[in-house]
Amino acid sequence: MDKSNQARTMIILLFALNFLSYIDRSAMAYAIPVITSSLRINSYLIGLILGSFGIGYFITTFLGGVFVDKYGSKRVLLLSTLIWTCSMGLTGLATGFYSLYLARFGLGAGEGPSFPAVARTVSDWIPLRSRCQALANSLFAVPLSLAIGAPVVTFLITYLGWRLMFLVLAVLVLLWWPFCYLFFLDKSKDNKVAKATLLTSTKEDKYYFFKNKTLLSNAWGFFVYGYSMFFFLTWLPDFLASTYHLSVKQIGLFSILPWILATLFLWLGGYLSDLLYNKTKSLRYARSYLILAGQLFTLLSLLVILTFKDLTVILIAISFAVAFNLSNNTPFYAINMDVSAKRAGTSLGFMNSMFAIAGFLAPTITGAAVQLSGNFYTAFLLMGLLTLSAIISILLFHHPDKALSKA
Repeated sequence: MDKSNQARTMIILLFALNFLSYIDRSAMAYAIPVITSSLRINSYLIGLILGSFGIGYFITTFLGGVFVDKYGSKRVLLLSTLIWTCSMGLTGLATGFYSLYLARFGLGAGEGPSFPAVARTVSDWIPLRSRCQALANSLFAVPLSLAIGAPVVTFLITYLGWRLMFLVLAVLVLLWWPFCYLFFLDKSKDNKVAKATLLTSTKEDKYYFFKNKTLLSNAWGFFVYGYSMFFFLTWLPDFLASTYHLSVKQIGLFSILPWILATLFLWLGGYLSDLLYNKTKSLRYARSYLILAGQLFTLLSLLVILTFKDLTVILIAISFAVAFNLSNNTPFYAINMDVSAKRAGTSLGFMNSMFAIAGFLAPTITGAAVQLSGNFYTAFLLMGLLTLSAIISILLFHHPDKALSKA
């Protein structure tokens, strides 16, 4: 297989991995109303269960980044997807709080190395001029899976029950494994893109990404991105059910709109980022300003949610909040490969660790807030304040061109 075809194969495999990943992450959110009544678990405990994913994810995402840089993405993914599959199966067999907590923790641990592997693979196979578009081609699977997954998961819950739903999803992940084994290829010694990446990357020391203001600002922005992402993944269905009394089927159908819109925005974000870079040769314009725009419009959408109560207005505002938040995904990822290409997996793992912390805090804090106040106002207000902090951080400290010039 020639290198261009192999690169396309890698993107297809990563697309499928990302697609399955987010269906599995979000499945619990749609099962919450059924699980709470079936196992008699309150909102606070559900928040802890949802947050345990972030703990497992935090432990393995940074280590996964180190391991994919050292041993290659293929070996790491073959192991991590087996852990992921077992955890989904165990979720379907859970009998109470502790078993659900451990299963969700295992899912986070199994999925943790996935996105560092994406960064390492794209960095190895795709040149800088088309990197964001390649990332978008694999990462737009995330919102697409949520758009398709919402009605599919709610259908499975309605007609098979929540336990069988998790078992079906576990089998789907297992089906990806042989394709990875047969067709996934780590960089070869004669891979010109990988060689060029190493030659043009910054000569960072071992802890370069802890010292670089651009990477730290990028990581904070990604934490905020992740906080909003995990809120919408885990608590949006319950928000719609408890506040507007929508049924499981209605929630599943509504969930198509924000994630389809996010699919379009994420893909366009990758396209625009590469277009801006090829025209300006400035990473500040191509990455930083795109992130700023996405965060600004996310904040405006959250302000609409905080101000209005009409269901139609809320649904539209939620859709744009999700879409603008997701539009930042590929520039966030690309910065790690632009500024720290030699250790792209490790750098992405560090950034993803912040995402994992958000994955623990967002559902846990939201669960506690809802339990105490009986509504979601505080949760949306906190998201707005965090988004504002990300805008300030990116504006002041996110200068990827300067980071490269100091190499």
